[in-house]
Amino acid sequence: MLGHAHDVVPMECCGLLAGQTSLMDELVPCTNEDRSPTSFSIPPVELLDSFRRLRKRNRRLLGIYHSHPAGPEYPSSRDVEEFEYPEVSYWIISLHEPAPVVRCFRWTGAAFEEADFRAVESEMRFGERMNETERGELP
Repeated sequence: MLGHAHDVVPMECCGLLAGQTSLMDELVPCTNEDRSPTSFSIPPVELLDSFRRLRKRNRRLLGIYHSHPAGPEYPSSRDVEEFEYPEVSYWIISLHEPAPVVRCFRWTGAAFEEADFRAVESEMRFGERMNETERGELP
């Protein structure tokens, strides 16, 4: 996620996180149709194609991520208004400080609540699955 965020600065990056259980071991970078530093939108055709590819391989959508290149690592009012997938985690990568900050959130039905997560380093390329020693999961 960090690599994707850095690659598209000053625009927001966006993508999907997938796995088979609560273990997220696949990153699916997506196109930011907005091409904006303050918003993102995944093209509907690309989103549906990604869902189909995941389903064919018995993978589940577990998270959605995007970056805030110049803003804080918390959901914006637009993030709250446009959030459509309450069953998955929501990840924000902020690049406004010298060291990037990543936060994970869950939708409570009325607002986002920060969620704990465990991360592991990986040198995987976009679209590759992690091996057994690289995986991480939400507690």
